[in-house]
Amino acid sequence: MLLDIPPLDPKLPASIEATVLALCKSLRDALLEGDSAQAGEARQLTLLRDSGLLSLAVPAQFGGKGASWGTALDIVRRVAKADSAIGERLACQCLQLATIQWLGGSEQQGELLFGTANGDWLWGAAVSSANSHVRAETVAGGFEITGSPAVQVGVAGADRLLLSALLVDAPGTVLAAVDCARDGLLHRTERQGAGTEEVSRIEFRRMHVATRETLGGARTSVPVQATLRPLLEQLGLIHLYLGVCQGAFDDLVLSNRGQRRAALGLRGDDSDMAPQMLQRYSDLWVDLKAASVLTRSAARAFEDAAAEGSSLRSAERGRLALEISEARQLASRAGAQITQAVFEVMSAPLGRAFRFDSWWRRLRANSLHDPIDFKRREIGRWILCGDLPRATLFS
Repeated sequence: MLLDIPPLDPKLPASIEATVLALCKSLRDALLEGDSAQAGEARQLTLLRDSGLLSLAVPAQFGGKGASWGTALDIVRRVAKADSAIGERLACQCLQLATIQWLGGSEQQGELLFGTANGDWLWGAAVSSANSHVRAETVAGGFEITGSPAVQVGVAGADRLLLSALLVDAPGTVLAAVDCARDGLLHRTERQGAGTEEVSRIEFRRMHVATRETLGGARTSVPVQATLRPLLEQLGLIHLYLGVCQGAFDDLVLSNRGQRRAALGLRGDDSDMAPQMLQRYSDLWVDLKAASVLTRSAARAFEDAAAEGSSLRSAERGRLALEISEARQLASRAGAQITQAVFEVMSAPLGRAFRFDSWWRRLRANSLHDPIDFKRREIGRWILCGDLPRATLFS
C-alpha cells in the first residue's frame, strides 16, 4: 500500500481493523477466482454481511459500530480498492442509514437502526430527483406508490429500501423506508452492455406504504441538515474513485518493480532510467496524492457540518458543497489518468495478465451515473457569480 490511509477511529472496537482487512482479502480473492457475474455478486454480498460492517454507520446506542462519517468513508475506500461494487454497496448502506438519522422520527430510528444492527439488513435506494415519474397517491392509512425508478442503487439482494415518490394530488415528495418483500414491489432482471451483463431492477405497482413508514409524511421541504444527504453521496463516490485509483496504481507499481527493470535498461546507479517512464509515474503519483489530500479535507469539513445538527446554516452547507465538488473533480481526473495511463507504461501482454482493463471499467461504470460536468458548473458559477450551490435533498 503506497498511499497512507489514516488509522481507523480508536473509539471503534479493536477488531474492526482486522475485520476490514479480512473482508478486503476475501473480496480480492473472489474476484481473482472469476465466478460468474450473478454467483460472484451473491458470494460478495454474503462476505459483506458476514463481516458485520452493515451496521458501521449505526450509532452505538442502537447496537451499531458507531463509526464517524470520516472513518466510514475511509473503510469504503479500503473496500473499493479490493472490490468497487461492494465498496459502492457499503457507501449506499451508510447513506441510507444517515438519511434515517436526519429525517426519521425517534421511533423510526429505533426500529430501523436497531433492526439493521441486529438483523444485518442490507439497504438499497431509489431516491433521486430523476425518479419524477414514480408517483404517490394518498389513500387510507398512507400512500400508493407506482412507477419504475430511473435511479436505483443496491437493490439486488437488499432487505430494505429507501424510496422517493412525487405526490400526484398535492405538492410534495414522499420518502419512505420499506421492506423489499412486499406486494407491489416487483423485482426483475435486465440485460445491459450488448446483452452480456444482467442487472437487477425494481418497479412499484400500486405498492401500499403506511404513513408510519414515511420519513415525515409528505414533504415540501427538509431541514438544512438533511440536505447533507447528497453531499455524503458525493463523498461516497469520491472514496470509491480513490479506492479504484489506489488499487490500479498499487497493482501497476508492484507488477513493474523488478519485472520491467531489465526491459527499461535500468542500471544499478539508475543513471540510464527511461525518463519518460519515470516522469509518467511521478505525474500519476502526484495526482493520486493531491486527490487524497483534498478528499480528506472535504471529509473532515463534512464531519464538522454534520456535528452542527439543526444549527447548520445554508451558507455553511453551500461552502461545503463546493469543497466536495472540488475533491470530486480532482478525484475524477486522477482516476481517468491513472486507469488509462497504465497501458502507456507497461507492455500489452503484461496488461492483460494483470487485468488492468478491469480498473478502468470499474471507474467508468461509477462515473457515468453522475457526470462530473454538473459539479464543474457549480464551481464555475461560484467563481464568476458568487452563487453557492442550492441546497436540496437531491443536489
